[in-house]
Amino acid sequence: MSREQLIASLNQRFESASQPTPTFRLEGEQAIADFRGLRLASAFEPLVGPRGEPRGFFAQVRVADAAGRPLPAEAAYAAAEDRTAVVRLDRVLRTLHAFNGRELAARAPLFLPIHPRHVAEVGEAHGDVFGSILAELGLRSAQVVLAFGQPPAAGLEHAARAVASFRAHGFGIALRETALQGEDREAPVWRALQPDVLVLDAAYLLFAEAGELSLEVRLAAARSLGAHVFVTGVGDALQAQLARRHGFDAWGQATAEQPRPEPSLPRTPGWLARLRGFARGAASAAGG
Repeated sequence: MSREQLIASLNQRFESASQPTPTFRLEGEQAIADFRGLRLASAFEPLVGPRGEPRGFFAQVRVADAAGRPLPAEAAYAAAEDRTAVVRLDRVLRTLHAFNGRELAARAPLFLPIHPRHVAEVGEAHGDVFGSILAELGLRSAQVVLAFGQPPAAGLEHAARAVASFRAHGFGIALRETALQGEDREAPVWRALQPDVLVLDAAYLLFAEAGELSLEVRLAAARSLGAHVFVTGVGDALQAQLARRHGFDAWGQATAEQPRPEPSLPRTPGWLARLRGFARGAASAAGG
């Protein structure tokens, strides 16, 4: 099918009384989705290994209001006021990213975030609907890694069932963590979900350099369960150098440039507190 035919077919699939206008439309080469008056677009962070080889493409949503003003990613989920809307939005986002990432998926897996609220709201048969959407787009489940956020403690058993169901469809499983989630829940979550990939944010690198945590212990624990460890949001050559030195399996390609001399991290008064504040702000804005 042509791109136009695919968009028409997807709109028919997502047609509902709550959204009488088409969900998807083309803008140039990319698809855009509309949800509750918000404009949703795709961006992909390339992940490369130590030799520069492609290891994946991490999808991110770009949200704007009707006037085109950018909004935090979580604004889309804030507009989803009930269970039906949450489930619909999460599928819309993953469908949008899959459509826009079809050519990328031929080179390396697409990492598609799946929101904890979606996991909690779908009772069973996880992967049935999205697997059929991927097939319509000419993709296989094996070309997609679903990136789970940290489930609430009360929902861990349900999240483990969801992971098992997605795995049965052939999806890869990743678990996203931020440096502020604490270490007390890691062992039970890792054991319950058994992720193929642990995805950390770049704040881990800075906290490790400050002596606030041990990346070596964390990476060894993840690998003892058979998981690879990636880091996203790495923004410059220094952070890429840190990711390489700490032994990550992949990091953002934006940092894959010629290494430069490693400066020491700033130790001005209050720098670590400011870093924590920045990381908390980034964590609150993150979403699927």
